[in-house]
Amino acid sequence: MSSKTENSNHRSATATVSKPEAEQSAQKPITLAQGFLRNKFLHALIGFCLVNVFLSAVYSPAKGSINDQFTRDDLTKSVPAGVHKPWPWWLARGYITCQPKPDVIVFGSSQMGSAQATADAKFLARWIDVVTHRKIVFLEDQLKRRSGGAPSVLSLAIPGAMISDEYLITKTLIQRQKPSTIVITLAPRDFIDDTLPAPSATDQFKFFSQYVSLGPPLEAAAYPDFFARLDTLVKRMPLSQLGTTVHAAFKQDIAATSVKANDVLKALTSVASDPHPGQWVVPPTMPELWTDNTKEYKNRFKGPNMEHYSGQMQFFRAWLKELQSSGVRIVVVGMPSMKMNRDLLPDQFWTQFRKDVTEESRNHGASFVDLTDSEAFVKADYLDTVHLNARGAEKLFPLIADAVDRAR
Repeated sequence: MSSKTENSNHRSATATVSKPEAEQSAQKPITLAQGFLRNKFLHALIGFCLVNVFLSAVYSPAKGSINDQFTRDDLTKSVPAGVHKPWPWWLARGYITCQPKPDVIVFGSSQMGSAQATADAKFLARWIDVVTHRKIVFLEDQLKRRSGGAPSVLSLAIPGAMISDEYLITKTLIQRQKPSTIVITLAPRDFIDDTLPAPSATDQFKFFSQYVSLGPPLEAAAYPDFFARLDTLVKRMPLSQLGTTVHAAFKQDIAATSVKANDVLKALTSVASDPHPGQWVVPPTMPELWTDNTKEYKNRFKGPNMEHYSGQMQFFRAWLKELQSSGVRIVVVGMPSMKMNRDLLPDQFWTQFRKDVTEESRNHGASFVDLTDSEAFVKADYLDTVHLNARGAEKLFPLIADAVDRAR
């Protein structure tokens, strides 16, 4: 047989071989309906949405004004020990239950919180619960020494606070009955914390933003991209809020009687969500402690992130403008920190930071007390490179009292 005949027979034989039926069916085009039925992600997404729709009917998170939430949760009553709530919840409750309303309100982050707690613990000679203690009794005493009377001072400082958070807290809580003076304590971290993707990422922003409408410029600063908006949207869904509530209910309690140095430091600087009364406490006699937290701040100060800085400066400007228009006296305090912490930021940043804060304060009728590189504070005054202990707080509050007294 010739090779031509062999090739012909081979082609004929090959043409008659058919593919397995399963392989043929795999090559058939998939319809839209079939694709939908096979898409597990779509199934999960639809299920998530349906669960949220159902929960929105049977589990209704607080809506309306923040006073509506207080009435609904009955926040004016005493809270049993062991009840977990977010930090901003405790802060809001501290203001709502404060009677009479304070003459002076102090804003800040854990830098102010550590000074407040350590100073009052020593001054009052008793344990201070960081979660529920909102007064600054030591500062009240300093103000009384200068001008007489009985001024009431309340702290709205909160761990991890950014300028944008404090703007929202002001808009939410103290619009109706303003104090005579507001003290804004600040530091570079409040403007450039690179561990946060956006201003809207903090727990306090998520909590208070549901009660405040931001204008277009601040909206853009708070939600710089799609993912920032998506994160906020997801956290506000009923399923997410219910999960947070359930998780808090099963948290393990922490003893309030420890005087170990590390426990005290955590009490003063922790931003862990959903604390409870008795969890973070400070003794009247502080143990000797100091820790180097420059590694943490290297992460916070990466860059530094000037895009974050620009957005937070927008909030700072809007905050000062609104306070000025309401007739509130404003004192801005640049908080002290150790040189080893300040050196993590370039000189150019410090020049810009001090210039911007000084100009914005002056433009809006605020006095600026710059203690950022004050030589009055030494290493023995600190718990770490930024947080003051009682000794440092006893230096800080008289300086703040002097500034408040001058602003009268």
